Amino acid sequence: AVMATHLGYLLKNPDLMQQTFADLEAFVVANNIRPVVGKIFPLENVGDAHQWIESRNSIGKVLLKI
Repeated sequence: AVMATHLGYLLKNPDLMQQTFADLEAFVVANNIRPVVGKIFPLENVGDAHQWIESRNSIGKVLLKI
């Protein structure tokens, strides 16, 4: 499933915002959200991570390992 929302719209509709975030929390708790991890860099290589993103070669999330 794909879930998307525009925060500006939700800010004008507090009841809808509360329900949207409750739904999102349920997805997280149920482990139904699994982002695609493209590459993991050690924290000390943060510059390399930035270069990788700027090269537009990245697919998925680029993570820094602490």
